[in-house]
Formats: sequence, C-alpha cells, structure tokens
Amino acid sequence: SRKHTEYQSNIENIWIVVYRSGFIAGTLWKKLILSLSALCNSDQDRSLMIEIFYLEKNGKHIFIGKSETSVNNLLTLRNPVGNAEKVLSLKLLKDGTEAGYIDVV
Repeated sequence: SRKHTEYQSNIENIWIVVYRSGFIAGTLWKKLILSLSALCNSDQDRSLMIEIFYLEKNGKHIFIGKSETSVNNLLTLRNPVGNAEKVLSLKLLKDGTEAGYIDVV
C-alpha cells in the first residue's frame, strides 16, 4: 500500500498540508481533483511538496521520496502513459538521490 501527501508553502516558507491520500494498493493512484485555491492559493508558481510513503503490513510508514514542484511545472510534465524514458516525469528524491518517478497524466 502507498499513500501520498501534498503540501504548499506559505509566505513564511512553512509547508501546509493541502491533501493526504488514504492508503492505495498497487502503483496507480485514483484521479484526484483539487481546486487551484485549495492546492496553491491560485498561485500556479507556488511551491508544492509531494511526499510518497510505503505502508508495511506491520503499520510502519516507510518514506520513499519527495519532490518539490509547482502547478506550472506539473503542467509542463504532463505526458501520455508509457513514458519509458522518464524525461517528462517528476523525480522523487530521498537524501538527495533519485528514488523514483511520478508520471503526470
């Protein structure tokens, strides 16, 4: 199972949770619709942080990785499913090292 959390930064550069998913079995998330005002206060260049965790059977959350982005950046990364080269994928980082990718469709 996986879950993800999205944050936006405020003027003081403090991350504010704007969405936290439930636990998701498998590797594909369901379509998520959030208003621009809820996601980024209608500022498409505002920083967003996406964090991904894995839920072990014992209930422990294992951090997979995170990525800082913006709505405008996500729009530039939109691509069809099957992006084998990962050129247009959002990179997840863990301790400064690439830990995976998110395809934005």
